[in-house]
Amino acid sequence: VEARLSEEPFRTIYALGLASEARRQRDGAMRVDMPEVSVRVRDGDVTIRTIPPLRSRDLVQYAMILAGEAAARFGTTRGIPLPFATQEPPDYFDFDEGQSRSLSAMFAQRRTFRRSQYRSVPAPHSALGLSAYAQATSPMRRYLDLVVHQQLRAYLANKPLLTAEQILERVGAVEAILPSTRPAEQYSERHWIMVYLLRRPDWRGRGVLVDKRSHNCTIIIPELGLEPSIRLSADLPLDSDLTLSLRLVDLPRLDARFRVENSSG
Repeated sequence: VEARLSEEPFRTIYALGLASEARRQRDGAMRVDMPEVSVRVRDGDVTIRTIPPLRSRDLVQYAMILAGEAAARFGTTRGIPLPFATQEPPDYFDFDEGQSRSLSAMFAQRRTFRRSQYRSVPAPHSALGLSAYAQATSPMRRYLDLVVHQQLRAYLANKPLLTAEQILERVGAVEAILPSTRPAEQYSERHWIMVYLLRRPDWRGRGVLVDKRSHNCTIIIPELGLEPSIRLSADLPLDSDLTLSLRLVDLPRLDARFRVENSSG
């Protein structure tokens, strides 16, 4: 698709997506693009691949958000109870002019975000810049997306709908297990990144300084998807590039330590 964005139907879909993105940003949407990696294990071999920032991936994201906005609008105008995804506005954060897209600025902005919540009535989703939003594009992966599909299908078939109270029961059931399932996924991925590093004791790579708290600083390692803390002897500016080498890996604690070999502002 990346090579065919000038062809239909991708050209029109992408143009509509760009227009919707601009509209949402005017309404307060905030986009944070942090480095992402894909971790895969096959026959015991760990592969970590950096996910590139492709326009085709943006196209998918725009389309998914538009679908969720459309589902929420359809449900709201017809009085269909849905599990609406909501998010309160983040704490105020003032970017330096011209720096809002730097890695350190996006790292700081991400820390201000409030946790998303589900409700049985529409409410704003601040990060998306929408007055109502219902996740609907992953019914095989997210249960509440499936509930949205069930409600819309029942409405179109003129069958009984779940009540708002029944929607809340399902939201409660999902939120009761999310504190366990989300960390499990994160710990699994981090475990295999640690295994990857254990097998590469001579690893060297690039880090970016994104946060400074005295001498304890946070860096992002784009090729690993890690955000470790590190002590710096020099007072470097944010977004400095650091050449790092692996110092140790503590697999039980899922922790890796790095040393700085050199840096550039």
